[in-house]
Amino acid sequence: MNSFSARIVSAICIVWLITSSYISSSFAQEFSDKEEAQAADISSALMSPFCPGRLLSDCPSASAAELKHKIKERLHAGESPDQIRESLLAIYGDQLRAAPSMQNFGLVAWLAPIVFLFGGGLLIFLWLRSNKPTGQTAVDSSVLDPELEAKVTEELNNHS
Repeated sequence: MNSFSARIVSAICIVWLITSSYISSSFAQEFSDKEEAQAADISSALMSPFCPGRLLSDCPSASAAELKHKIKERLHAGESPDQIRESLLAIYGDQLRAAPSMQNFGLVAWLAPIVFLFGGGLLIFLWLRSNKPTGQTAVDSSVLDPELEAKVTEELNNHS
């Protein structure tokens, strides 16, 4: 290949790089702060379908990043956060919830800790109340049996 052909190929490559970077930056969407905040709220309230045991907001997977971007796009298109959340739950299932719902069995999951804490507190209260000391008073230590006092005095005198 001669130097003229090499220059043409180099020029074409440079023009292609410049135009492709310009085109890709012009297609990148800018999201408002409100949309970013709403997307963050949604992704922090849902478990990731791609990283078991992690929130969507904490999942490092490329699929999770793509899903978070789709959430932003849907918010930008005008969908409400509740619509997006419900559609994701319809697609991925109820296991996507980071916290149990306040219906059916989910309500039991919310109320059980409260009931157990109250019940435990009640048991401790009743146990402490039943273990109160009875009305017996302490014996006055200054009053001793005269025989015992005589023995103690005798022993003390013997050892002195």
